[in-house]
Amino acid sequence: MSSHKHVRVAVVVIGAGLVGTAVVKKLVDVETLAGWRNAVGATVEIVGWVDSSSVVGLSGGISPRAEFVAALECKARTNRLNTEGGPTHQLEEIVRNFSAHIDRFLPEALKVLVDVTASPLTQAALVLGLDLGFRVVLANKKPLAGPWAQCARLISNPRVRHESTVGGGIPVIAMLRYIMDTSDEILAIEGQLSGTLAYVLSEVEKGVPFSKAVRTAKESGYTEPHPRDDLAGADVGRKVLILARMAGWHMEPTDVKLESLYPPALADPKVGPEEFLSGLEAMDEDIARRSALAVSHGATLKYMARIEKIRSGENIGKCTITVGLVEVPKGSAPASGAAYLLFRTAVHPDIPLILSGHGAGGPCTAAGVLGDIISLAREQGAEP
Repeated sequence: MSSHKHVRVAVVVIGAGLVGTAVVKKLVDVETLAGWRNAVGATVEIVGWVDSSSVVGLSGGISPRAEFVAALECKARTNRLNTEGGPTHQLEEIVRNFSAHIDRFLPEALKVLVDVTASPLTQAALVLGLDLGFRVVLANKKPLAGPWAQCARLISNPRVRHESTVGGGIPVIAMLRYIMDTSDEILAIEGQLSGTLAYVLSEVEKGVPFSKAVRTAKESGYTEPHPRDDLAGADVGRKVLILARMAGWHMEPTDVKLESLYPPALADPKVGPEEFLSGLEAMDEDIARRSALAVSHGATLKYMARIEKIRSGENIGKCTITVGLVEVPKGSAPASGAAYLLFRTAVHPDIPLILSGHGAGGPCTAAGVLGDIISLAREQGAEP
């Protein structure tokens, strides 16, 4: 007889963009919920959904599934979760209210707080959530990629999961945890960590202007809310910084050397997404030239990230982090259009561990989030 106990999971989701909506759709899907009950022994319930203008789930007792189905329908029609106006409290107070709500109506439940925003302002609420007994699941990279002193509590915390921050639905974090758990030595981590830029550069190689490819990626939901985050290398920089920190290097954002893919004039934070996309036409000729040059060398142009351990000199044991355009050989793993990551370790120095797949888009990222929720439930159910 299995010793695995049944677990009830109460989920609060912060964020209602493409990823948040995809997550909530799964959390109200009857077949998905039944599958988790049968396979994992977990009854998973969404009890709260929050975005910048609305809160669902704090009226009366535990809100029925139908209320979140209605919120999804309202979101599709109006881009809001409901028509009753926005939150009247700061996010920290909303988290505190949901914690008390769950403690009152579902006192035995495992509380899970999910951040699927792209906001730099959720960190205090997440830390408060930990203090209030929540487990935390992140698709939002920013709480893990700021100054080390502010992020340390969330990095490698057993009550925090963040699989989708780096590889979307590709189990990059799980692989790195495995390497670290076996006391293997990381020599290098490298890869194509932006499914967005993999798509854009593949389109450029086909003859599509760079600016048009970026616009299509934005319209398809592949980019960050502001595509400057992708083209500045900031998004990839955050991903690779998270990996370096998980590998034991307490690096700062300023330690990441980034190559941006837009004209300096577009760096102004006041430049909105539409103006930014229009201004990218100035980069079309240069990016097309670099792509054609790579092809003439029997290679393809990709936007690559690399962490490398320093193995000699005064900085021995530390690492370097670089992000930028690189020519890679045709037929190699990074030459494909998929997101790709390679781990070179002391155990695997010559034939590295490689992960590859679709790394961009709401459904892929949502899969990583849902996997983290179920991982927490399975772990809770295994406790005596």
